[in-house]
Amino acid sequence: MAAAALLSCSLGEAHAQSDSLVPGWVKNVFGLYVDGDLPEDQFLTAITYLIDNGIMRVSASGIADEGDFHVEYGPSASYADAAEYLKETYLLEDNAEWLNENYKLPYDMLIEGEECGEENAYYDSGEKKIIICYEIVQGMMERGYLKYGDTPRADEFAYNALDGVMLRELGHAFVNIYRLPITGLEEDAVDQFSALIQSRTYDDYDPYYETGVNMMIDVADEWRQEWDKGEGPPAYHDNHSLSIERFYNIACYAYGADPEYNSGLVDDDYLPEARAKSCQYEYEKMRSSWDHLLEGYMIE
Repeated sequence: MAAAALLSCSLGEAHAQSDSLVPGWVKNVFGLYVDGDLPEDQFLTAITYLIDNGIMRVSASGIADEGDFHVEYGPSASYADAAEYLKETYLLEDNAEWLNENYKLPYDMLIEGEECGEENAYYDSGEKKIIICYEIVQGMMERGYLKYGDTPRADEFAYNALDGVMLRELGHAFVNIYRLPITGLEEDAVDQFSALIQSRTYDDYDPYYETGVNMMIDVADEWRQEWDKGEGPPAYHDNHSLSIERFYNIACYAYGADPEYNSGLVDDDYLPEARAKSCQYEYEKMRSSWDHLLEGYMIE
């Protein structure tokens, strides 16, 4: 008997067996499939019918929340100022606290500041930890000073850029832990994740997320600085997009998050109008995609 016909005949039994946790007619469908009397395509049709008609509900329960993010700092002989800056800003601690309040973890995960021997940050899937190297902290501090001199704005720039780094590595961690399906380059996907989370950042005095949008702009500007340094030919073979592409992408997401607030970004020297036209759509697509991927992993 075809799956749709079987379901149609079985629906009459539903009310008579309403006291059963799993109605008999549903058991019949699964039983026929297990016994080999219902072809796989018809079984899938039956499942689709059950879901579409609200008879079977699928909940994106994700995983049990059995872990937390923790922060540690390794010693640093060569980058003591960078290590101290990272500690004093509480950047890692603030992120860990927010993550523990909002996301489920199947086990504890470490966010660690350490000296790496290179300017880098990465997610270690074997050790299950996020590493923020003191060298990249030092690099961001220097780029902040280069752009804004010895001012509080230089520290703010470094903080915002480092927050973007932290969130990118968190994106890699989530892809690994939750086994999220990613099409295209994962590096591009986690750039989007980082931008999305920053776009939702606000302070008590800033209920309109202007803080988050400004953070995104600093991240974009950091990529432009990286490109403008021009150290050697671009590595076209790399799995990261070019720094200048990352600049334009993140500037676009910032504009798309709040076109009215960021109208000043649309300029031939910053975000060309031709790209700006699609930025609101790009941001909304990014938002809906990541929200869908992470559904079930959020703490309700």
